[in-house]
Amino acid sequence: MSDIHHMSLPTETTDEELVRMVLAGCTNSYRSIIARYENKLMAFLLKRLNERSDAQDVCQETFIAIYRNLESFDTEKSFSAWIYGIARNKANDHFRKLKPLPEPANASDILSTTPRTDLDSNEQAEVFWDEARRLLSDDQFTALWLHYQQEMPVKMISETMKQSPSNVKIHLFRGRKALAQSSLLAEQHELAATVNH
Repeated sequence: MSDIHHMSLPTETTDEELVRMVLAGCTNSYRSIIARYENKLMAFLLKRLNERSDAQDVCQETFIAIYRNLESFDTEKSFSAWIYGIARNKANDHFRKLKPLPEPANASDILSTTPRTDLDSNEQAEVFWDEARRLLSDDQFTALWLHYQQEMPVKMISETMKQSPSNVKIHLFRGRKALAQSSLLAEQHELAATVNH
């Protein structure tokens, strides 16, 4: 009889295999899940919550919820989408506890109409995503972040957000459109200021 608690895990182990191993009692498998997703979830939560301590708290809550609900995970579906959905819900719960956010900063800080276009530094990307978080609806921001930053396809985003692929495409379209309009308005304002001087 082999002792599943002392098995070493190959790096190619899929998420679904790790879930099965955790459910069979292998605590090292859950550590592997945390190691695989902790940085990704922190990056996702930092963009949503903007405060490192809040993101760390929500990340911890997310991993606790994942562990507690692991038996309900359908191994035929995407584990990544499932855990991002939990993280998103935990972040939303956190927002409900807070006061409303302040008004958005000047829209001229928007750097581009597409999240990946012409972002030549991490600082510019950070400014872009901070402004996008302020300007867009929660669904639009989440869809854009998952698509461009986590490189998720629409189908996986729809599973994460628990929305149809059509709704995800609408969120992506409207989010890009809102960012483009904000950027255009800022450019028109700058042009008018230049002409008037």
